[in-house]
Amino acid sequence: MVAALLVLVLGLGLAAASARADSQDERRVRTGARVFRTLLLADVALARKAGVDGKLDIAIYASAGAGIDDIMALIVPDGAGAQGPAIELRRVDALNETTPPPVGLFLATPLTETQLARAVDWSIRNQVILYSPFEGDVERGATAGLSIEAKVLPFVNQHTLSASGVELKPFFLKVARVHR
Repeated sequence: MVAALLVLVLGLGLAAASARADSQDERRVRTGARVFRTLLLADVALARKAGVDGKLDIAIYASAGAGIDDIMALIVPDGAGAQGPAIELRRVDALNETTPPPVGLFLATPLTETQLARAVDWSIRNQVILYSPFEGDVERGATAGLSIEAKVLPFVNQHTLSASGVELKPFFLKVARVHR
């Protein structure tokens, strides 16, 4: 009886820890989606990157079956067109040489180390801002993400920025945490 109770308590504890981890990733994604738009607006060459229709092509990378409607609403909130260029969002679930490169790519799904390395290489080759809200991804090469310490700050990878030819406004870099 005691063993069964111990197994039950342990199982509930593990389930709670798993739920907490999922909700932490979800919170990082939601917060990251808000910061991502600010990062895009800090791109010095943003006006030149708009399509012929004046819209910015932005992609959200998500695994099959993952919902992105909430993320889309955070990247492009109601009335956002008045605060910058119009954004055209699309979903991608794979990156290869036939994937049309967007201006920015938001990772809504955590990637394995190998997948992230491929995404970083692809983004550098195509001069795409690769944004990951997941912990450790900026240090592993993503162009930008989040630094959550006493406060939430943009977090950029200086090497990847330089390699991809993306230039950010100096003010943005002054308030961001920079990984060198």
